[in-house]
Amino acid sequence: MRRTKMKERYSAHAIVEAALMAALIVVFSLMASYVPIIVPLFIFIAPIPIVVLNIKYNYKVGIGAVLVSAVIIGIFSGVFNAIMPLILYAPCGLILGVCIRKNKKTSYTAVILTITNIISIIVYSTVYLYLLMNMTFMKWADETIKLIQDSLSIYEKMGINLNSNPAYVQMMNIDAKMLLMAVPAALVVGAVISSIITYNIARKVINRLNMNINVQPMIKFADWYIGIKAGAALILIVCIAMFLVQKKVIYSEYIMGASLSLFSLIMIISGLTIVDYYLVNKLKMGRVMAGILCVLMVSPLSVLLLSLGIVDLIFDIRGKDENSIGSALRRRINSKQ
Repeated sequence: MRRTKMKERYSAHAIVEAALMAALIVVFSLMASYVPIIVPLFIFIAPIPIVVLNIKYNYKVGIGAVLVSAVIIGIFSGVFNAIMPLILYAPCGLILGVCIRKNKKTSYTAVILTITNIISIIVYSTVYLYLLMNMTFMKWADETIKLIQDSLSIYEKMGINLNSNPAYVQMMNIDAKMLLMAVPAALVVGAVISSIITYNIARKVINRLNMNINVQPMIKFADWYIGIKAGAALILIVCIAMFLVQKKVIYSEYIMGASLSLFSLIMIISGLTIVDYYLVNKLKMGRVMAGILCVLMVSPLSVLLLSLGIVDLIFDIRGKDENSIGSALRRRINSKQ
């Protein structure tokens, strides 16, 4: 009898808190619908109520809150805006809640969360373009390029000479295919940034609510490392793309360009982690100053950073992986001394 009462009280608490969290989700969604400028902030914050419910109760309560909020949003703002929470942030909140509840490593959580965000963005973009806008990705790229180039032309008409600016020349010569090739790399970067911000916000909220769960801090940028398996997978994707181009498979050139841009971007980020590591740990520079220097280095030294990332992939400069080629070479050298 006592257990039944406890179970009923627990269920009542779960229902009340789920209703409150659903109300928060509705408020966030409606604000994002009518004030588009806050959409990025909405994407970071919206998963937090689901994370809290997932940790405090279970994923079923979190799913219930999402479904209730989707129905309410659909009544006030239409079917598409009701689908948005289901696609964009519900998977992120559920996955993050499960990872924190099971005390997964931050590196594992970051990877899983990034993959979840990538899938959510792809599905959301597909639904948005094909169903709501009735256009293909190629048409979207064409219109985006036209909008950017028209905006730049306005400056020319105002008498501002931009021809000496390399970025302006590149933007005026870019086409839809080139833009689409850059999309995968931009998608990965956006998903990683979104995952990190959402995780840090969730960690602060959970600590503030005193939920008696240990949420580990996110791994520092200087400690990021592209493992040999992940690197091999990236190289394999590039090799497959090259093979497809050789066989003249349809869309193979796009796949090749997209895979190369993704590989290059990841290697540049890997190079930046090494620079940040030595600035902070060896030169004892402040993290803010080190971060500013890393950002300033991206454009003029991108080729150098790309090479540094590839070298780290092969030789593991910081010794992060004991099974890497670099660690094996260091052990062999040390054994001979």
